Amino acid sequence: MECHYASVFIRHPLCSAAFVKTLLTILHADSAARIEWEVLTCYTGLHAIILHRWTHSCWQNGFKLPGLFILRIARILTGIGIHPGTTICR
Repeated sequence: MECHYASVFIRHPLCSAAFVKTLLTILHADSAARIEWEVLTCYTGLHAIILHRWTHSCWQNGFKLPGLFILRIARILTGIGIHPGTTICR
C-alpha cells in the first residue's frame, strides 16, 4: 500500500511516533483502507485508540474522573469504550 501523506504526518509536530505507527499499521493491515485521510476521518477504531491514549494518560496520572468522562464521550462518538485502566499491547 502506498502512503500518500505519511511523510507529512511523520514531520508534523503534533503527531507522535505512536500515532503514525498506528495509522500505518491500519493502512497495511486493512485491505479496504485506501488513503491516510480516509483512515483519519472514517475509522472509528482509530478514533477510539486515540481517545483511549488520552484517557489512559489521565488514569495513570491520577485523574480518574476526567479519564472516565472522556471515556463516556468516546463511547458516544465511536460506539467503542476502552476502559482507561486498560493497557493496549504493542
